[in-house]
Amino acid sequence: MKTLDLPQGSAAWSAARGCRFGASEAAAMLDLPDAYESREQLLRRKKTGEQPPAGAFEQRLFAAGHEAEAAARALLEAERGLILAPIMGCYDADERISASFDGYDAFEGVIFEHKLFRDSAKAQKRFALAQNGQLGPVDRAQVQQQLMISGARLCLFVVSDGSAQNRAIAEIGPEPDFWPELISGWQRFAADLEAKQYTTDDSPDWAARMAHIRQLDEDIKRLSAEKKVALEALQSEMTSRAVDEIRGGGAVVRWASRKGAIDYGSIPALASLDLEPYRKPPSRYLRIDF
Repeated sequence: MKTLDLPQGSAAWSAARGCRFGASEAAAMLDLPDAYESREQLLRRKKTGEQPPAGAFEQRLFAAGHEAEAAARALLEAERGLILAPIMGCYDADERISASFDGYDAFEGVIFEHKLFRDSAKAQKRFALAQNGQLGPVDRAQVQQQLMISGARLCLFVVSDGSAQNRAIAEIGPEPDFWPELISGWQRFAADLEAKQYTTDDSPDWAARMAHIRQLDEDIKRLSAEKKVALEALQSEMTSRAVDEIRGGGAVVRWASRKGAIDYGSIPALASLDLEPYRKPPSRYLRIDF
């Protein structure tokens, strides 16, 4: 591993992360369902360099996370006799692939990754998994990239609020069989990133076309709301007349029924089955955000 001597949280550290493929971004690169951003969003962010501004809530969360991380690191160092230095490193075979470590003891071959334990369903689930020595898919992708890059023998994955009382520790070892998926995934990502083209068009013609589409969108929403009100009125009238069908005005209004959708989540046989191999190929469509 090539280490980068950059203070964690500094402008240089952020710049280095921006031009590399970080471990915390591995889940998005793999387009995992619970990743904090999609693969397409990650591609755009890497290509344009645009970073969504953090709101007040996110800033408070970051601050709480950093504080808990520092406390959790000190606890581990005292309990296990480790020296866990926060560092950033690059993969020897491909320096574009990188990882930031909340702590790394090169002598012991141990890395430290911390996640904030708080009152949220996601944090509670992560805590429960860590108590059982397990990681969710998103955290697994991050930790395995960290282990691949560092060559460490062990990751101490900690979910806590900084205290020993509210703390779960999962001891995670390397999964070399998973690493080719990360490497090939980043190689495909790099190729897609190179091919991506983003531009702006400030011409009056483009502005007029977007205004027209926006107006169409508003018209559709308004008409859909009006149709809903009209259908509800018809339902009430059909009920009050106690009839099953009314013909007239060039239309037939009648009660109909449809089968309920199958609740696949309630099928016990599917609970432990990975359905991803059965997913249809992705399709491309045009999306407009106003």
